[in-house]
Amino acid sequence: MPVSLFAQKLGTGTNAARRCSDIAISHGFLGSCNNWATVGKKLTNHPLVAERLRHAYALDMRNHGRSPHTPKHSNALMASDLDLFIANRMVNTSATAEVSDDDVSGQHVLIGHSMGGAVTMNAIYRRWFERWRSENSIDAPPAAGVADGGAGKSEDDVNVAKGICEQDNFLAMNLVPAASAALKNKNKNAAASSSHLSATEEDDNNVWCFEMPKTVSQSKNRVAAAVIVDITPTMSSHRPATFDSVQEDLNAMKALDLNTLHSIQEGTALLEALGVKSSQMRNFLLTNLERITNNSSSSSSSTIGGQQQQQPTYRWKCNLGVLWKDFDKILLPRDTFDHSAYSSILPPPPCPMPVLFVFGEKSPYYNNRTEREKIHKYFSNAEVVVIPDAGHFVHYEKMDAFVEQVAPFVYEHMGI
Repeated sequence: MPVSLFAQKLGTGTNAARRCSDIAISHGFLGSCNNWATVGKKLTNHPLVAERLRHAYALDMRNHGRSPHTPKHSNALMASDLDLFIANRMVNTSATAEVSDDDVSGQHVLIGHSMGGAVTMNAIYRRWFERWRSENSIDAPPAAGVADGGAGKSEDDVNVAKGICEQDNFLAMNLVPAASAALKNKNKNAAASSSHLSATEEDDNNVWCFEMPKTVSQSKNRVAAAVIVDITPTMSSHRPATFDSVQEDLNAMKALDLNTLHSIQEGTALLEALGVKSSQMRNFLLTNLERITNNSSSSSSSTIGGQQQQQPTYRWKCNLGVLWKDFDKILLPRDTFDHSAYSSILPPPPCPMPVLFVFGEKSPYYNNRTEREKIHKYFSNAEVVVIPDAGHFVHYEKMDAFVEQVAPFVYEHMGI
């Protein structure tokens, strides 16, 4: 089930028009909304963006920051959370409060970095597919891996593949011309000849299906465009080589003994000793630490069974155990862009939503040319820009250059 995400408001535009747009930003793995505090404000203060902006929010994804901790973590679940945020237009501070109807903006522009970019692409592409399928009267095909019990696929991969509830107004764009009646019948007959789960089973197992809040009109739940930061729609394998170093970082975080940690400086030294060689990465990982405020001093202890027990001074803000367990599930589900399961059924055309892909010149994702060249196969209206001398954290490393590339695109697709 989707969860309500914590959202930090980054700024408000200069135009009070009701039909101005919101920006919603999704961070990367082990990050938080705080990662976008500075660059997000730079973007919202850019003259072009401020002119058409209503509100800008940076989100904490589930199991990160101040958003709920859950026992599962996957791209599919996070995309469902993003859907719910857009539907509810909810902002969490100390408590969750729904934005009033008078405060609802015209359209959203979504921005996502790395894991957040993969989540955004999943939400966009699958909603597009559902609109296309509905418009062309094509029944949902049997999902790859479902007929054989989902062998080789994660539970969430299978659940998402079983079917997606339709929200026709999620995407603010026109559908491609409808297929001919003959083609519709051909596809419908081909799909009908395959075995399907019952509607009840689909609804019960589908992590995308949730009831839309009745207080929010679906006509307002629209996404006009997206900015995907340093991630490609597909990977050479389900687990890219770049993930190995992140797995090592996760292992180091789990090995860090918080009972003996008394300062962030100590944490830096301990992570280095545990194999995290990059000072930038050590500092990034330690943004997940928070001091336990109910300790009366920086070091406290208690006595249990006559033995003095050291109490931790710090704890992880992220749900480290679940993130470690479900790390392989943060990518797009493996069959998101796999049309082989459709056989004789017409595969969907590329998603026509305007999408800007921003890469760092030194990033391994940009330098994987094979995967980068597939972008237009799935997003026909995509633009690709490269920031020189930047790596994976391009929005942080080259902040001003990033804003100057993104602001005109965002301005173009923000509605008034």
